Amino acid sequence: MSGNKVEGYLTVFLDSKPPNIIVEELNSSESIKVKNNRYYQIKGKTIENKGIKDNQVVINGTKMYFSFEYILNLKPGNNIVKIETTDIAGNDCTKTYSINYAEDKILKPQIGSKTM
Repeated sequence: MSGNKVEGYLTVFLDSKPPNIIVEELNSSESIKVKNNRYYQIKGKTIENKGIKDNQVVINGTKMYFSFEYILNLKPGNNIVKIETTDIAGNDCTKTYSINYAEDKILKPQIGSKTM
C-alpha cells in the first residue's frame, strides 16, 4: 500500500455507568432482624446493558451468576452480607447488608432461690 491513503472512522462508546444489583425484600440501608431461623435466603439479580464481567456476582466471596439465590448461615449477633459485581467496562457495584440474628433464650425458673 505504498503511497495509498486509507481513511475511516472509529466510534467509541464510553460506559461509565455501574451495573445494578437488585436484592428481593432488602434495602441496602436496612438492618434486618431475624429471630429463631439461623438460615436467611438472599435472592436477586444483576442488571447491566453491556454485560457483567465473567457473568458473575460475588456474595461474601462466593461466585454466583446473574440471577442468584444464596443461603446465609447466620451466627448470633450481627452478620454482614457483601454483594459485588463488575461490568465489562470495569464499573463496580457493591451492596452491603446487615442482618442481626437473635436466638430466643428459654428461661427456667428456679424454685427456692436464695435472692431475698
